[in-house]
Amino acid sequence: DTFVTVAPTAPEMQVTELSPECTLKHVVNVPAYTTRDKCEDCSITMELTCDSVAWVAIGFSVDGFMPQSEAVVGIPGRNPEKYFLKRRSLNKIFRLPDQAQTLTNASLTVDNGETVMRFTKLLNEPNDIPITQQLYFLFAQGY
Repeated sequence: DTFVTVAPTAPEMQVTELSPECTLKHVVNVPAYTTRDKCEDCSITMELTCDSVAWVAIGFSVDGFMPQSEAVVGIPGRNPEKYFLKRRSLNKIFRLPDQAQTLTNASLTVDNGETVMRFTKLLNEPNDIPITQQLYFLFAQGY
């Protein structure tokens, strides 16, 4: 398939400073056979960089809160994976089943005290929260 990268103002990744030590870059990828309005098989590529060695997470929430949201969690030494966050409690965070682990180009690297998590995720997937303009992105990191 041929893909065209489309972003609100430029084809480059959009950059958001999340905290003094963490930055999120993202871009929406639109296949050449669809439009941004229809967005059939569109995806989002995200890159979270933190100036520390830490686990990191990017969440997707319809109301801006952690309970009932979904997240991509990256732990040093492992590839990022998708989780369901039922409640704000460690024992209520569940890794999604293998068949729901659909991230592509997913990686987490730690180099010179910097943690970088990268992944591409479809905007619309069965049983996932659809990534739309009305969605909140959540961010977390821990040591």
